Amino acid sequence: MTALFPNSPIEVAQAFLRPRPRLFQQVPVVETLNFIYEFKDREDCYREMRRFLEKMLEGVQYFFAQDVYDLSLLELGLKERWYKITFRGKVLLEDRLRSTYSDGIEYRINADALTRMDVEPIMDLEAGIQRSSRMGYEAAALSRRIGDKVGIEVSIP
Repeated sequence: MTALFPNSPIEVAQAFLRPRPRLFQQVPVVETLNFIYEFKDREDCYREMRRFLEKMLEGVQYFFAQDVYDLSLLELGLKERWYKITFRGKVLLEDRLRSTYSDGIEYRINADALTRMDVEPIMDLEAGIQRSSRMGYEAAALSRRIGDKVGIEVSIP
């Protein structure tokens, strides 16, 4: 795959074609955690907990898979010099990398808190929780790696 126009401004990269929402605006992570924490002692709510948790995990995995895909293409484009980084592009790139990084780290913290709860639906879905946590970490690591290559400090503000 080559760029249509080599040295295009980075703003035309696929990662910037649509606005990137934040994870906690797209997927009800905190709400699911609060629900599980609130009803963890009620066995009659386990089926609902499992359903909410499965839906949350599906949303998180899709969200981070899209991030990893977009950032992988962006990293390849930067490596192959398909894009040049303009001032405006650097601002957009910085925002994208930082939001991806913070979403990945924040989700990992929430997933760790979730796995520490000793509730049956969580123990049943622990492999899915670990998988989604790894996806979040992979997106965060990729955003940091791209930031290091282009001279943008990527961290949680």
